[in-house]
Amino acid sequence: MGWKTYLAVALLLALSLKLSIAQPFGPPIYIANPDTLECRYYFSGDEQHFNPRPDNYTVNIGYTTDFKGQNQACDLFKCQNTGGQILLQDKDDPNPNVCVCPSGAFSNETGCPIIENAVEVNEIAPTETNEGKNNGKAISNSKSNLWVYVSIIAALIVGYLLGTKYRIRIKKAG
Repeated sequence: MGWKTYLAVALLLALSLKLSIAQPFGPPIYIANPDTLECRYYFSGDEQHFNPRPDNYTVNIGYTTDFKGQNQACDLFKCQNTGGQILLQDKDDPNPNVCVCPSGAFSNETGCPIIENAVEVNEIAPTETNEGKNNGKAISNSKSNLWVYVSIIAALIVGYLLGTKYRIRIKKAG
């Protein structure tokens, strides 16, 4: 192999390592306080401009791209955590009814009304969202991204080496 091949592999490796650690703090998400059912937009920033996660906002509702806006994300969170059934099929569903409550009408402020006789509604715990628990720390996917990029680089190198070996066989046969 010539010097150009080694240079190309080195540049590809350097680029992939840079990409694997480019966003260690994660994309913007909607977060919620499970005690007060308050929701808000949260972006952790970057290493130079880190925004600490607000206290008591321990539930990740989802990425901002998963919802039409903050109101939709909050309504779905409140519905789920107060015992309601979510009706939306996707974020662009034209249905104005977001939630069906077993005990009355859904309120944008409080979610589903609490039934006095039903203990189950009062004991519903917030569930994990597609983000998982992160205990108030910034979301970091750099380790998982690193393995993805390393495996892609390894596959490219093996493919190149096998391709070189295969090309040599063709040249000898031809």
